[in-house]
Amino acid sequence: MCLLHLWRRRRLKRREREFWEHSIVATRTLEGAYYTLYGTLQLDWRKFFNYFRMSTSTFDYIVDRLAPHLERQNTMRESICPQQMLAVTLR
Repeated sequence: MCLLHLWRRRRLKRREREFWEHSIVATRTLEGAYYTLYGTLQLDWRKFFNYFRMSTSTFDYIVDRLAPHLERQNTMRESICPQQMLAVTLR
């Protein structure tokens, strides 16, 4: 009896999903902090250094070294690029 109840409860939980990708994640390329701020920071090296505590050349060097280990395949959703992973980690 208890197993039947747990099975039904698990089935109902699966049905409660309303969407595969939340709207915040879907609009991250348009409104996300990385996409709106990173390009602006690259234009001014002082702001970039103040934000990430390293120069743009150092940031690019670290990305080049770590990119093979951080790259993911795009499956159902677009994966996060290695530059964005590093930016989020440093910030």
